[in-house]
Amino acid sequence: MKTSIVTNYNFTSFGEQVTVGIPMDKSPIVDQNQNGDLTDDITANDDNYRILAVKQNRNSNSEIVLLCITPTNTPVTITFWTTRKNN
Repeated sequence: MKTSIVTNYNFTSFGEQVTVGIPMDKSPIVDQNQNGDLTDDITANDDNYRILAVKQNRNSNSEIVLLCITPTNTPVTITFWTTRKNN
């Protein structure tokens, strides 16, 4: 199922990276197109952001490493696929 989260982080530097934890009710992230690359199925609402990495923790909580190209203080919507169903 496709889902999303919104995060608000004040990026203050060029090329700043932040790790965003995905809530348990939306983890784990899955490889929808089954090509072995989790990052290509994840999108941000703005071209200013890039997904660098995905970490799947043992407790099934996923983390995304997000790169901000230029500093901004706006909400970021991250869209991805999960095995969880909406309640």
